[in-house]
Amino acid sequence: MILRQLLASMRQAKLGDDIFGSSATDNFREMADAKTADSIAAMRQFGIADMVERQFRGVAGSGPSGLGGGVQ
Repeated sequence: MILRQLLASMRQAKLGDDIFGSSATDNFREMADAKTADSIAAMRQFGIADMVERQFRGVAGSGPSGLGGGVQ
């Protein structure tokens, strides 16, 4: 979800006008961005999922997590 939002934000920061722009093109780009984000997330290269998982384990566990004392 975070990667999808990141790609959507990057797409909104257009540097020029899209001469071929239409609602169909926008819908296709949104679908392509969603697929790209899902593919990137599946590779687990960003570490976001691991960090969130460690934080939740720190809350569920009895001691602090390895990230400086759990979620605040």
